[in-house]
Amino acid sequence: MRKSLIVLIPFSLNAFGMFGVLIPAATYYVSPVTCGGSDSNNGTSSNTPFATFSKAMTQSLSSSTVIAFGCRNPNTPAVFKENLYSTQLGLTVVGYGSAPPLVDSSDIIASGAWTKTDGYTNIYQATISAPDNIAGWFRVWESNVSFADVLTLAALDTTASAYMPSAEPTGGNGTSFTMYVHTSDGSNPSSNGKTYEYNARAYGVALLADHARVLNVHTRRQLWDRGSTSCLSFCQLTDVLTEDGWYHNIYVGTGSYVFRTTAHNIYSGPVTANILIVYFSSTPAREGVTFDHVTAYSDVPLGASQCY
Repeated sequence: MRKSLIVLIPFSLNAFGMFGVLIPAATYYVSPVTCGGSDSNNGTSSNTPFATFSKAMTQSLSSSTVIAFGCRNPNTPAVFKENLYSTQLGLTVVGYGSAPPLVDSSDIIASGAWTKTDGYTNIYQATISAPDNIAGWFRVWESNVSFADVLTLAALDTTASAYMPSAEPTGGNGTSFTMYVHTSDGSNPSSNGKTYEYNARAYGVALLADHARVLNVHTRRQLWDRGSTSCLSFCQLTDVLTEDGWYHNIYVGTGSYVFRTTAHNIYSGPVTANILIVYFSSTPAREGVTFDHVTAYSDVPLGASQCY
């Protein structure tokens, strides 16, 4: 007989029923400023949402608390340029709106930040920042197209659509770095009209406690290797899209249930393994995690290790 795992959360219908999401009691709401969010609000109503996750995390949390984030206006994309991090046991985070809200760990490099690199024909450089307590590997996107990483400036000068940082963040080598790029057509990134982004924050949604839930969320481009969406044991991921992660897109633990979730694209810097989904490291023999209607795919060929 086939067994199924069903997780029930007590929901009560409210104004978000129009978007197909039911929000339970003990809920704090977060919306971008463009959707009416403000940290001066009380956060207890969809009409008075906080603007930041960090404000929501200062509230009194418990295993029954829900962080609901998104935008009530169906014509306004809900994009959050902030980590959602918690160690609260049993916390639930749920996205609402006409589309899953995006927790984007990348930042745009301002066009005015670029200068020509002395001694090279095709290289431009800009100063970027990263957290000082996380190790990871940088990545650069030109108008949402991923660049390749190279190891020397000489190689970069002859390789279009590529980048090289002055150093990778190690968690102890500061917060300021220089990013060198060779654009797709060799043009000046300060004036070619294209957008250049890099992974600036450690993670997207990281619920580092057991029995957490992540529902209806889109995350991408984290700097840390523990996944763009991550949680520990006995957690639930439902309707989650994770993209462009460093090394891992999804990171879950023993007893977890992952349903209708997609991991799309991955990168790994100079290391050879490319992994889209990974169990938490304490999982014995990679056992005890249920994947149900889960997709992992890449737009480009990957290395030997793709998904485990």
